Amino acid sequence: MNEDKSIDWKSMIEKLSSYSGTIKDFCKENNIPEKQFYYHRRKLADKNKAVFHKIPLKSKDNSIVKNNTKDIKIEVGKATIYIPANEIAVLTAIIRDLS
Repeated sequence: MNEDKSIDWKSMIEKLSSYSGTIKDFCKENNIPEKQFYYHRRKLADKNKAVFHKIPLKSKDNSIVKNNTKDIKIEVGKATIYIPANEIAVLTAIIRDLS
């Protein structure tokens, strides 16, 4: 029987794919304990499995900020304009000029 560390299990399992007999016969021909073969085959298969890693996402602050002021804030670049919301004529003129 071969020592466990001296066997290249990956190549041994690849060798099985071209073998025409049963796993039991393959293990006998290669002096490998059958249980050891299954153990290493499963170990190699587990190593190649994709693993899901949960990554927490930054939660967006969805809180609604209520503005008790009656102003409308317009930001264009670095410029900020506050317009009283009850000034309909001013709002109409600004919207007309911006469009």
